[in-house]
Amino acid sequence: MQQHPVRGELMHVDFVQVRLDEKIQTTVALHAEGGEDAPGVKEGGVLELPTHTLNIEALPTAIPDAITVDVSGLGMQETMHLSALTPPEGVEFLDDPDDTIIATIVIPSEEPAEPELEEEAEVVGEGAEGEAEGEADGEAAGDDAGDGDSE
Repeated sequence: MQQHPVRGELMHVDFVQVRLDEKIQTTVALHAEGGEDAPGVKEGGVLELPTHTLNIEALPTAIPDAITVDVSGLGMQETMHLSALTPPEGVEFLDDPDDTIIATIVIPSEEPAEPELEEEAEVVGEGAEGEAEGEADGEAAGDDAGDGDSE
């Protein structure tokens, strides 16, 4: 549907008829379940889900609302690819089964401790104080130089 950008009047409408006997391509949401029960998560790993939608081809009546995958069997540093999934009846996955990563459990990266941040803040604070003192000295020196030129 196309509307006039200022007046909002209807300018053009396209009607599309979907044939129920022809397959169409679309995207479907991907949901993971069982992440809390995965051995890798229980060991302290972090579950990552890089893929949120899948490209599929199916008859309009066979398109699922979402595809749910069970990740409760993943261990530490294991990866589940699309090739591990079985598509629902009448659905064909269009994404590359070996390159599409569904889920992975990674070792959490350690973030720097807060004391390092405090040390960094102190260094920045000292630099700011030194600059302020330098500016005050520079202004005083500039005032003296200005007085010497006027005589």
